[in-house]
Amino acid sequence: MPMAGCNAWHALVTLGGIEPGKRVLVHAGAGGVGGLAIQIAKAHGCWVAATASAANLAYLRELAVDQAIDYAACDFAEQVSEIDVVLDSIGRETNLASYRTMRRGGTMLVVLRGDEMEMANRERLCAQYGVTAKGVIFSAHPEILDRLRDLCEAGRLAPPRITVLPLQDAAKAHAMSETGHTAGKLVLKVR
Repeated sequence: MPMAGCNAWHALVTLGGIEPGKRVLVHAGAGGVGGLAIQIAKAHGCWVAATASAANLAYLRELAVDQAIDYAACDFAEQVSEIDVVLDSIGRETNLASYRTMRRGGTMLVVLRGDEMEMANRERLCAQYGVTAKGVIFSAHPEILDRLRDLCEAGRLAPPRITVLPLQDAAKAHAMSETGHTAGKLVLKVR
């Protein structure tokens, strides 16, 4: 909760300035940061769409997204429009296509740093679509933990889904993580 939750809050609230009525698109919505971002945006009164694999669409619906999108079954950029804030933790082609979903004046939040494709196209796409792009670089923000605790205590924020594997399955956990198709977080149990 602290790292993923603080990262999601910092991106959406601090950098994205979300408020009631804003339209938010969260990529990798079934991941740790994505799942918490969905809940934070909903708690702030936003309309939220999120992308995930077909296997994780039900999880997105459990998180109360307004629109769950199977990124493999369709072009997500044809499914949503007039987006105010995009939270992109995927990059590359997903980032480039996300600009087509945005309304002028919107904010592109890029979690991954060092994506050469994204960086090479950022300035041009921001100018073309009339939006701002911001890199989400997280550092410790203890005051965010207080806000997350408030949402948890109010029943508006739940920890990400946890998959627990025994320590001897560390290689399997790593392989699962590499697929990018796990919901929530993976935990290795020492005993």
